[in-house]
Formats: sequence, C-alpha cells, structure tokens
Amino acid sequence: MIKRKTAIILAAAMILSAASCTFPGLPAETTAAVTTTAAAEETQAKVTTAGESALATDPAPNGEESTNAAASAAPTDTEDTEAEVTTEAHLETEAPAETEAPVETTAEPATSKPGIFDNIGVTTTTALEPNEGIDSRGNKYVDVVFDSLPTTYEEFIALPQASLSNVYDTAAMTVLALCFYPSDPELSIKMYEYVSGPRTINSTEYSFIKDRFMDYDYIPRSYFTGAVPSNDYKPSEPYTVRVSENPYTYENEGYAKMFLTSGGADTERFVMLRKGKDDKWYLWEQFILVGIREPESASPWA
Repeated sequence: MIKRKTAIILAAAMILSAASCTFPGLPAETTAAVTTTAAAEETQAKVTTAGESALATDPAPNGEESTNAAASAAPTDTEDTEAEVTTEAHLETEAPAETEAPVETTAEPATSKPGIFDNIGVTTTTALEPNEGIDSRGNKYVDVVFDSLPTTYEEFIALPQASLSNVYDTAAMTVLALCFYPSDPELSIKMYEYVSGPRTINSTEYSFIKDRFMDYDYIPRSYFTGAVPSNDYKPSEPYTVRVSENPYTYENEGYAKMFLTSGGADTERFVMLRKGKDDKWYLWEQFILVGIREPESASPWA
C-alpha cells in the first residue's frame, strides 16, 4: 500500500515538471496544450505502470494470503530441524516400554476342611480282613470301607455306597451320617434323611437324635473299626464299618435287620432297613445311639 502511494506522488511530480516545458516554433497556447496533453498521457501511462508494479509487488489482501501461504508452505531450515526433533520425540514416545519380568510367587497350599475324626486321639492303622466273610458264630459280615470321608452333602451322596443298592452299604451310610451331628447338626440330619429315603421322619425321632448328642458325641464313631475307649474312639484308617447279618435278618419280607459292632459295647446294635420299589434299601429304624462305655479321657478313675 505504501509503494502504491509513492508511485502516485512521483507521477504527479513528473506532470508538474512536464507542464513547465515548451515546444519551439509553436505558439505558446499550442505548446501549453500539447504539453498538457502529453503530460497527461505520460502521467496516465506512468500511473498505470506504477499501479501494475505495485500490484505485482504488493498484491491485494487475497494475494497477501496466497503469498503468505506459499511462504508458509516452503519449509525453512529451522522448521526442518524442529520437524526432525518432533519426529524423534514421537518415536521415543511410541517405543514399546520394556516389560518387567513377572515376579515368581510361591502359592500357599490350600487348607482343606478338617475331617470329622481329625481332632480325636491318635490314629492307628488296622490291617483289613477280607471284605466279607463268616464270623465265629457262622454269620456273614461285610466290611464297608470308605476310601475318603466326605465334608459336604454333595460329597456324601457321591460316595459309591450312596447308591444304597445293598443292605450293608445303607447300614454303614447311616453310621456315617450320624457321625457329623456333633460338628454340623443340619448337615447330619440332611444326610440322615437321604438314607431314610421316602420315609417320613416325625418330630419325636428328630428330638431323640438331638437328645442323644447333648452329653455324648462319640457313640456313632464307635462303630468304626479301631475306635475303642482307650483312644477316645478314634477310628483307624482306612475307615471301615463292619455290618453283619444273622439267621433272622430277612425274617420279614421287604425288611432287613442288620447288626453293627461298637468298640464300646459287648453286644451288637442294629438298624432296620426296608426295600423300596426302586430296589434300594432305606433306613426304617435305628437302635445304634444307645449308651456305651465312656472314653478313658472322660473317666474320673485311674
């Protein structure tokens, strides 16, 4: 814009200078007119030239933006350097961080739920006799062996003996169910109801079971092999219940009277079983919670 103003001022000065010149041989008026005309034409030409020059060197605002944009598009040494620095910083930022090696930890062994006989006396191991045989009185017996003792109801009904397919397994499962009563009465009753099958258990029977455990907790486990008063009725391993029969076991059709030997009694106790339409044997009555000798730890005598 400044260049344009300068060109106009120079053109005006030249007009004034030309106006003061004369042409020889012509009247003064003619000379003045010619001079004036020539000066005007020259001024117009110079103004036009000056304007074009100004436009070429100092374009309109749109031209300014184009020129500036072109100048911005042309990279300079400084911009190249900054671009390189930015690129290097970007590469350093995106470079994958080194992952730390995982710290090895030693898992603590899981603690299992204590078994129902774990806190009783000293465990002994008893050599098993044949799984079944004939005792000295000529009666058949079967040793029902539990490879492991359950800790939940689901484990209880998953035992092989839980099929209740024979009288020996049902009798042994009845003993096992009652062994849980001191530590978990609800679980024990649930197991007891399982071996009872479709039979309805009345409130009198529930009360009787509860009463029998008010003072003693060792009677059911006394039916396991190796459980005697001297070791607080601690069963030996593997956990085994001997179930026997006699000539009167199947005296009543559909029923079976099975006998169990307690380590704290001189005579056998028994359970009465009944066969269901599904060919399973269920608990009908039990007489195994009667009193036995106290464990030596509870005796006041030497």
